[in-house]
Amino acid sequence: MVATANTSNETAGARADDLVRNYLAQIGQVALLTREGELEFARRRELALVDARAAAALSASSSAALDKALEELPASETEHRQRQARVALAQREACREALACGRIDAATALARLRPYIPHLPAKIQRWDDIVGEFAATLRAALEPSTSEAEGRQFAARLGLPPSTWTVLEASLDRSLRQARRACGDLVVANLRLVVAVARKYSRASLPMLDLIQEGNLGLMRAAEKFDPQRGLRFSTYAIWWIRQSITRSIADQGRTIRLPVHVVETLHKLARMRSEAIAVNGRDPDATELAERLNLSVPRVRFLLEIGPEPIPLETPVGEDTEIGDLLQDERSPDPLARIDGDDLARALQSAMGRLTERETRILELRFGLGEQEEEQTLEAVGRAFSLTRERVRQIEARALDKLRRNSIRAQLSDFIG
Repeated sequence: MVATANTSNETAGARADDLVRNYLAQIGQVALLTREGELEFARRRELALVDARAAAALSASSSAALDKALEELPASETEHRQRQARVALAQREACREALACGRIDAATALARLRPYIPHLPAKIQRWDDIVGEFAATLRAALEPSTSEAEGRQFAARLGLPPSTWTVLEASLDRSLRQARRACGDLVVANLRLVVAVARKYSRASLPMLDLIQEGNLGLMRAAEKFDPQRGLRFSTYAIWWIRQSITRSIADQGRTIRLPVHVVETLHKLARMRSEAIAVNGRDPDATELAERLNLSVPRVRFLLEIGPEPIPLETPVGEDTEIGDLLQDERSPDPLARIDGDDLARALQSAMGRLTERETRILELRFGLGEQEEEQTLEAVGRAFSLTRERVRQIEARALDKLRRNSIRAQLSDFIG
């Protein structure tokens, strides 16, 4: 059985290796990107998203919808900041005219504008946010699951005429497809980066294909969030997302008994502290020392030490023909020796009670729960069963026990009664 299990495991491992090799052969055909290539893909994505926002912002009807959205904003800090921005813009125009006419100098104009400088970007930023929200809403309306009737209802709710909605839908759809294509090209060109990171976690409990899949999810997220203006190469930025996605999946799926991610991270920190202490002191630190280093309570550290080790599978081979499950005692099964003693006692008792009358045997079985009778019966209950008084049942019981106490019968039961 162990040999069969090992053979099946080796077959599954060989199949997984073949799949990984095929995958590597496919992604190896895609050329690596240079710094300029990464910037080009990022620019394509950004331009497509800008086009999508422009399609929403430049439509006359959509502008009316955005104005309506601005009017419906709650009276809060946003309104106050916008009001401050309008005042700042008006003050700027007044200062510009005064400078042009020579009524004030540059220092005075700057002094007047300085209190309003923090509020100048407020209105522009809020307008950009609303345009983005509007474009996101339109993107949701353009999802494949959205029917044509739902699209018309969405346009009517925004006050868009059918002709404008058709043009806007086509423009947004084209821009978003271009953005997705640029993002997808950036991901495909960096798939080898995921494999390089996943190989560092090959000793984890997850298969390599699962590690690559989780890393690809992180790569896709990195492509969506990448900002070339920060001066980083995409590979440098993506490695963090790939590593985080892989480590999170290992923490979430890599254990037989799932633990919360934050507990797994604490276990890793505990193992690292433990290894450092062993290297320095030459001995395994106790729970108190670990608690001081981790700033945790001693009971918490003891709990972590208990749940840290992985369970050992019962199919783990021990030697050539034995599994660890074969060496463990099943506490739910009866003790074989006790079963043998019980069978011997039942035969000896049956032989001893063979010298009693049928009524005496039955009364003893009912009174002491022998044979198939599991519960002991009272004198009154036995009396009702035989239509006898309690006293008569007691007399028959005493006579039967006296017979069993005779030396010849007692000798048969001496090994069991001591």
